[in-house]
Amino acid sequence: MKSLKGFFVKSIAAFSLIFAASFSSNAVLITQDIFAGGINIGTVSVEFSESLIGTGEIDTDFDGEPVLTSLEFFGFFPAAGVFDFFAVVDTDNMYAGIQLLGFDANDNDPTLPWSYQVYIDTAFPEDNVVDIFNDADALVLFAFGEDVFLGQATVVSAPAVIALFSLAIGGLLLRRRA
Repeated sequence: MKSLKGFFVKSIAAFSLIFAASFSSNAVLITQDIFAGGINIGTVSVEFSESLIGTGEIDTDFDGEPVLTSLEFFGFFPAAGVFDFFAVVDTDNMYAGIQLLGFDANDNDPTLPWSYQVYIDTAFPEDNVVDIFNDADALVLFAFGEDVFLGQATVVSAPAVIALFSLAIGGLLLRRRA
């Protein structure tokens, strides 16, 4: 009887921890690959507040969200930074991914500086463009139209990850005591 009571107390504690984590306000992270000319040239990740889910389209220029969290080209982050970044996400259909993406980025590697310019609009793919330059004037890659697109969106809600992690830790602790 004592072990059964202990089991229920531990179960209630574990579930309360999970529900506390899952109802906290956190961010939603959307990650997508960038393709140009049939080549995966990079990956972009944006996040926005979970409280915006179901509010329709959010725009960086007007809403301040989504926010750029990660950007890589050919496996490297542009060291000098990203500027003129904007993105639009439909929070009613997050799994559709980023609807509109645009930015300029520079990598000031002293041996070979690179510059990137990206504009991708899922509604009007004929306007999409990616150009990548090195050494300030040599064109490395230029693609436009339907040759430029975003890959399948990966959507992660931070509270769900925290809840799963908490449940796993709780299970390990219960297993260790048994």
